[in-house]
Amino acid sequence: MNQQTQKALSKSPLLTTEEACEYLKISRSSLYSLVKKGFIAAVHPVAGRTAYLQADIDAFILARRVA
Repeated sequence: MNQQTQKALSKSPLLTTEEACEYLKISRSSLYSLVKKGFIAAVHPVAGRTAYLQADIDAFILARRVA
């Protein structure tokens, strides 16, 4: 993750699409697929913008952890 993304992650609980993709190390289309299937929720803080709660993404990761 680049320095700019790390700063953004530390300041806001919301991630942009680009930041969410970097965080999960997946493509934009894979992220959209996860949203469409209901695994990750998208939020719309302002009209025309999509964001993702880092807590939701962390919960998605933890739910798929293999013991």
